[in-house]
Amino acid sequence: MLSFSTSYSDKSSASKDTTSSLAQVELARMFDDDRNVLPLLVASRPPYMQAAGGRYTVAIKRASLKQPFGLSFHGTEGSDMQITKITIAEDLPQFGIQRFDELVFVNQRRPKSIQECRSILQEAFSLTLVLDRRSQEGETECLACPDPCGNTGCAAACSNGSSEAMRQVLAIIKPRVLDHDRLEFTVVVQRCSLAQKFGINFSTDRKKEKKKDDHLDIKVGTSVPQMGLKKGDKLVSINGVVPKSKMKCLHIYQTSLVVKMVFRRKSARKLAKLKAKLQEIDQEQQVACSLFPSCF
Repeated sequence: MLSFSTSYSDKSSASKDTTSSLAQVELARMFDDDRNVLPLLVASRPPYMQAAGGRYTVAIKRASLKQPFGLSFHGTEGSDMQITKITIAEDLPQFGIQRFDELVFVNQRRPKSIQECRSILQEAFSLTLVLDRRSQEGETECLACPDPCGNTGCAAACSNGSSEAMRQVLAIIKPRVLDHDRLEFTVVVQRCSLAQKFGINFSTDRKKEKKKDDHLDIKVGTSVPQMGLKKGDKLVSINGVVPKSKMKCLHIYQTSLVVKMVFRRKSARKLAKLKAKLQEIDQEQQVACSLFPSCF
C-alpha cells in the first residue's frame, strides 16, 4: 500500500507538471502575434566565453524609462577611500553576466562612482556594457552563454552586442478590458528566464489574510505604468487560478515564464484611464520599433 501510494503521488505530481507546462506553451503562443506585443526589455545574446575569462560586451535596451534594467553594482574602495573598481553585484544569467564581473565602460563612459552608474542608467533607453571577467578556477567550458551554438559568427555578434543578435528578455501583451461591468482587464507578461523579474509588487490585506477568507485580497502595491497597472488594482486570477492562498499565487508567479493576470480596477472612471494608458503604450511600442526593429 505504501508503494502504491508513493507511486500514485509521483504520477499525480508528474501530471500536474505536464498540465502546467502545456498551459505555459499555450500562453507563450499569444506572443506569436507581434501586433499586440510590446517588448519592454531586450538584450544581446549572452556572450560565448572560455573559462579563461576576458573582456566582453552586452547590449540592453528598454521601451520605456519606467522599465528598470535590473542591474545593481558594488564598489571597491582603495586605501584613499576612492572607488577603484565597480563590479556587478549579482548573477544575471538572462544577460550572460556574472557576479563580480568588472564594469569597464557603460555607454562609452568609464564611471567613477556607483552614483554615476545609476545616473547613466536612469536617463538611458539603451546600454552598452563592457565588462571584464576573471578566469574561473576548475572550469573548462563556457558558463556565460546558456545556449552556445558554436558558430564563430554568432559568437562574434554576441560579444560585440550586435543588434542582429538582440532577443526579448521581458515583454507584455498589451492590456485588454475583459468586462466593463465588472471593471476587469487582463495583462499577460513573458520573460526569457526565471532570473528576470516580472517587476510587479503585490500587497495583501493582513486582516483578511488572518481571517483566511476564501478570496484573498491581493493588490498591486506600486503602479507599473509600462504595463498599464495602477496601485490598488486587485488580482482576480493568475494563470486561471483564483488567489485563495498567498503562497499558491507566489509559487505560480515565481515559477512561470508567462503569467496571465486578470485585475479589477476600483471604479469605471479609473478603468477608463486604461484607454489613455494604452495610447501611451502604443507610443512606447513605436519607440521600441525604432530602437530594436529586429524584435518586431
